[in-house]
Parts: sequence; C-alpha cells; structure tokens
Amino acid sequence: MARVVVLVGGRSNERAISLKTGLAVAGALERLGWDLRLLDTGRPERPTLPLAAFKALPEATAVA
Repeated sequence: MARVVVLVGGRSNERAISLKTGLAVAGALERLGWDLRLLDTGRPERPTLPLAAFKALPEATAVA
C-alpha cells in the first residue's frame, strides 16, 4: 500500500482545529492499515513524522 501524507496545522487562526482534525483523520487511516506520515505545514522545517511521533509533540498534545 502506498504511503499517505496528512497535512495538518498551518499558520492561520484555525491551526488548532487543523491539528485536531488532522490527528483524527490520521488515526482513522492508521486503523485501516495505511502507512502514513503527518506534515505540519506551519512548521516546514520539521520532517514528516509517523502518527505516534507526531502525537508526542507539544502542539499535538495541547489539542488532543
């Protein structure tokens, strides 16, 4: 199966909502067996990360 990249975050006022919904979508895709990574478009210097690693980031735990 191909790898999927879920884009989350961004720099707008909707950042927290994007993080929260992106994590929910990523979790659903992971449960379905997809190989996925998350990319925070508001932090382009950061590499794409697996869901478990992304959830450990401070901004992800703040919206969980």
